[in-house]
Amino acid sequence: MQIKSLGLTERVESEFQLSLTCKKSTQVQYLNAYSNSWLRINIYPYQDHLAVFIRDITEIKRQERVLEL
Repeated sequence: MQIKSLGLTERVESEFQLSLTCKKSTQVQYLNAYSNSWLRINIYPYQDHLAVFIRDITEIKRQERVLEL
């Protein structure tokens, strides 16, 4: 499966690479075009791999938008 088919943006891909290279945890939020939902991804380096936790934050983003009005 290619990473593009998952709806990941170049920014998200670079965060994965940066976390692995620098051995530093990071978090990124983005609108996933594949699922049309907002996702928060927490990325943690572990040895030579990454632990990745994904949370759908679409409803949180909707509430933020309503509060902005």
